[in-house]
Amino acid sequence: MVAPGAGAFAFVVPWKRAFRVYEVGRQFRNESIDLTHSLEFPTGEFYQAYADYNDLMDLTEDLITSMVKYIIGGYETTYHTQAGNIYTINWKGPWKRIDMIPALEEACGEKLLTPLTNARMLDKLVGEFIEACINPTFIMGHPQIMSPPAKAHHNQPGLCGRFEAATKKLANAYTELNDANQKAQDDDEAQLIDETFCQSREYGLPPTGGWGMGIGCLTMFLTDNHSVKGVMTFPIMKTSQRTKHQ
Repeated sequence: MVAPGAGAFAFVVPWKRAFRVYEVGRQFRNESIDLTHSLEFPTGEFYQAYADYNDLMDLTEDLITSMVKYIIGGYETTYHTQAGNIYTINWKGPWKRIDMIPALEEACGEKLLTPLTNARMLDKLVGEFIEACINPTFIMGHPQIMSPPAKAHHNQPGLCGRFEAATKKLANAYTELNDANQKAQDDDEAQLIDETFCQSREYGLPPTGGWGMGIGCLTMFLTDNHSVKGVMTFPIMKTSQRTKHQ
């Protein structure tokens, strides 16, 4: 599946009373392969009714810090890069929280003029100047154009209720857009409108927070693997010359 959580999302409706729905599954993305990306990869996703991105930041911090403490026995892990650099990561909370646009303006030394409409350029700038965090950091205050599924920020026009947990994009979450008409019109890059997905909002979707995390990414940090193939059960490998001859 491209997004295993999409099916689970439909259960967060009032009459089903499934206020917390989660799914652990595999995703497939038709993208390039490198040390940190694979065509197929496992993720964990959940939707929680009557929660927003602020609630999910607290939950993410508590979930990961307690899990690292349980697995490692402490809060510090060491990570070796392919280039030979050694980083010590401190997972203990509270995690630092950064507002994207002010941080980007400070890093670039320029004021970003509104409207913020070039999503890919903004994403590239954020990856270059902000996401190079060693310790876990929440990046929030994304422009609305970067996150069509996210609900608009309650008091900052042009921004939305979303955060990313940066240590190589560890987790991503946002307050779900529960306006069915706006959802159907927002995503210009969507090839087809998912009518079932939009219809679930028409039935009365409560205020909901959506959350996702790449399991492989976290496992790489905790096992000190610089390649995602080191944490995959069945990694895609190049066929050897010996196998070809056989």
